[in-house]
Amino acid sequence: MSFETDVARWHSLSLMTLMVSSPAFVTVALTDRRIPEALPLIQATWPDVDLATWRSYIKSFTRKRTLTPSGALALLDGSGGMCGLLAYALELDLHRGPTLEVRLFSAVDLHNAEVPARALLDAAMAKARHHGCKSIHIRLAPEQAALARSIQSLGGTRAAGLHHVTVEPDS
Repeated sequence: MSFETDVARWHSLSLMTLMVSSPAFVTVALTDRRIPEALPLIQATWPDVDLATWRSYIKSFTRKRTLTPSGALALLDGSGGMCGLLAYALELDLHRGPTLEVRLFSAVDLHNAEVPARALLDAAMAKARHHGCKSIHIRLAPEQAALARSIQSLGGTRAAGLHHVTVEPDS
């Protein structure tokens, strides 16, 4: 199958909503309506980001007319509160093949940050499987050192500024 065929298949699959659930969390598409609700979660790490900038950033992932499939997901806790965000684009890596490139990965829990990080990583894994990806690359900002440690404790490795996670087959 060619890259162009893969992109067409990924694009058609990305138009479907993918929901991942665990007993304590549910992952849903980050819709226009939820963009303002997500802003405080982003401002916890990047306090200078305003709503217009945030909306524009997310729209760059959620527009239907992107060259490659992309999207944004929100992680909701059991009470419906937003506690995690993920923005991704699919890319073809020369060595690893189809890769889910996670450009935004943010999970917040005042008691145990690893819990929502695991749920968000599970959502990224499900999205990667859904699109036939073999790996996930997660970009984290220097301000996200605690989250970087959580990803490493969950099996991610760090190289060249990216956190790499191998996509595990469905069990």
